[in-house]
Amino acid sequence: MLGWIILGSLIMLIIVLFLVRIGVIFRYNQEDGFEAYMKAAFVKVLVYSSKRKKDSSERIREKLVGGKKGKDKEGEDAEEKAGRLGRLLENYNLIRGSVRRLGRAASIDVLSVRFVAAAKDDPAKAAIMYGRAWAIEGIIIGLLENNIKVRKRDISIEVDYMAERPVISFSLQLTATVAGILNAVIGLLSDMISLKRDKSKTLHEKGGA
Repeated sequence: MLGWIILGSLIMLIIVLFLVRIGVIFRYNQEDGFEAYMKAAFVKVLVYSSKRKKDSSERIREKLVGGKKGKDKEGEDAEEKAGRLGRLLENYNLIRGSVRRLGRAASIDVLSVRFVAAAKDDPAKAAIMYGRAWAIEGIIIGLLENNIKVRKRDISIEVDYMAERPVISFSLQLTATVAGILNAVIGLLSDMISLKRDKSKTLHEKGGA
């Protein structure tokens, strides 16, 4: 009898934990990189930092080879950076599925995005980036409004013909149940595996043709 009571208590505890709502914060800027936080009540914990991961990798590489190698990120072409925005369109169905799953158990408290289109000595590239950013903004807003509640939204898109390279930063704060987050993550991983499998199959068929 005691065993059943303990088992029932554990099951109830797991159910309660899965239904507890927690805060999740995602931030990105070009200085600090990407950061992810988990927040419960007044406690906020950093769970991922691309800058820390990069610094750690560089320290290990320096010890092994005695110096840094690789492409200088400061010299990265502005057009290549702008191309990252276009990848959103390629993975639209993947993103839509994840947002739809998350929207069943979550709400976005704050969405803040700032993008400044720029390309040194090439106004045409800057103008193309600017127009592309507005097009993607419309797609993202439509996606969110149809699938998840957004309490506060602040999106700024500008163009600077004097700056050397584009600037992008964003902050996303959402509240969700643990079960909702797990469902979205598992669904996203499943979709990514399926997408990768389909691409591999397509390449194989083209190679065999």
